[in-house]
Amino acid sequence: ALLCVFFIKNVCVSVGDLYIFFLEREREREREREREREREIDILRQSLFDSEESGYDFVFTCGVLIHLNPDMLPLAYQKIYNASSRYICLAEYYNPTPVSIPYRGHEERLYKRDFAGEFLDAFTDVRLIDYGFIWRRDPLYPEDDTTWFLMEKRSQK
Repeated sequence: ALLCVFFIKNVCVSVGDLYIFFLEREREREREREREREREIDILRQSLFDSEESGYDFVFTCGVLIHLNPDMLPLAYQKIYNASSRYICLAEYYNPTPVSIPYRGHEERLYKRDFAGEFLDAFTDVRLIDYGFIWRRDPLYPEDDTTWFLMEKRSQK
């Protein structure tokens, strides 16, 4: 079975929708093989920082990194990297330079930056596979304006 871990602040779409959405980015042969497998999902309710997870085929964040103090990002990136055996998808607000945005009347609670670029710089054995934008007015996946980046760890030889 495909092993996935999702680090999500608030559930923005169903896990099934996200799973299907990102599986469509796979090559056709791999998609067919995955559809034939039995799927099981284990949900762990814990902080990313308390996680000692590893060996997951697919690790996903959605609206998690944007709320972390920038000083915590290197540790968060390491936890995400360690949890994945192959694929990593970061779906977060994007900005080419780091900025802090007021959030519900508070300062320093919401950040936009190039999370994927920083992740790729930190882990040279990870490559970008695909990226895209989820638009709040999209008729199929109407979510917050979020940029997603699908990455893959290169084979360890």
